[in-house]
Amino acid sequence: MKKFILGLIIIICATFLASCTQTQVLNNASKIVVVGLDDTFAPMGFKNEKGEIVGFDVDLAKEVFKRLGYEVKFQPIDWAMKESELNSKK
Repeated sequence: MKKFILGLIIIICATFLASCTQTQVLNNASKIVVVGLDDTFAPMGFKNEKGEIVGFDVDLAKEVFKRLGYEVKFQPIDWAMKESELNSKK
């Protein structure tokens, strides 16, 4: 059972990292990382009734970057335009 749970955690982490289409360190001094995501893809990332971006990917990214000593900010992107948004460094 422990191997199954560990395997599941590894798969979830790999999926999350693969789904982060944009990760950019803005300033090494401030250690801010910007993660672009589709904010309409519940339960992974979506806006709650307060307009805040929440979800599984958001919680996981917050915890990972907190442990790495970075602040994380989330940037909603148009998923169909992700390549052009990455190329234009939005």
